[in-house]
Order: sequence, then structure tokens, then C-alpha cells
Amino acid sequence: QVSYVAALTGVVSLLSAGVQGSLSDRYSKVTLLKVANVSQMFCTAVLALYALDYVNSWPLFVAIRVLGAFFKMSMVVSQAFVVDFQHATDNKGSLADSGKRATKFISTLMSASNVGFLAGPVLGGFLSQQAVSPFIFSVLVLAVNLMTLTQVSDK
Repeated sequence: QVSYVAALTGVVSLLSAGVQGSLSDRYSKVTLLKVANVSQMFCTAVLALYALDYVNSWPLFVAIRVLGAFFKMSMVVSQAFVVDFQHATDNKGSLADSGKRATKFISTLMSASNVGFLAGPVLGGFLSQQAVSPFIFSVLVLAVNLMTLTQVSDK
């Protein structure tokens, strides 16, 4: 059953990408990133309760995983935000220079994402062996990210 939930979250993430793109065009990208952060904090906190056996509901587990997958828009919206930010900060350079800068910014974002993809499970495994729960650490990182986003404007 768990493998079905994993597959379902992947499908939901894939299908919600278009919705996320249109929402980020309609509303601000920073607002959508804040929504993604808050929803991920909520989902992580509920999953922590589930992992600690305070909650033992399979439908709630599935619902939280699907909700988290739907709002896991941070990468799609972050890429659009980085490109928009690059265009906003671009001085009157040529179009070729602008394209090179956008490529550099997206490459940096993707490199950071890949480092997180590799280091996250290692850090989670280490934290699960220590007194600190990986869930608590995740919520704290999301809270710091949310505080950082409150200082950013994309208008």
C-alpha cells in the first residue's frame, strides 16, 4: 500500500505542475512559495505525529501525502522566480548575455537542489539516530525559509 501512496504523490506532483504555473502567473510567485512552505510545514508536522504513533489513520496519511505533493510547488515556482528575478536585475545587456545569466541562475538552483537530494537522506538518517527528530529539523528549515521569503518581493 505504501508504494501506491508513493506513486500517487508522484502523479499528483506531475499533474499539479500546470496548475502551479498558472497560479504563479495569476498571483505572485513569492506568495505561492509561502503557501508551499506553510503547507509543507503542516504536512511534516502531521507526518511527525503519525511517525510517533500519536495519529494512526491510514486515510489521513494518504490525504497528507497527497496534500503535500500538490503543494510541493517550490521547485517549479522557484525556477520561474529565478528567471523573473534575473530579468528584473538585468541591466541593458544583450539578449545573449541575459540568456547566459538565466542559465547560470537556473544551474545554481538545480545544483543546490541536487545537493539537497543527496544530503537530505544522509542528514535525516543521522538525525534519526540522535536526539533530534528529522521532522523537527525539517520544520525548522521550512520556518527559516518562510522568514526569508517574507523579506522578498517579486512585484
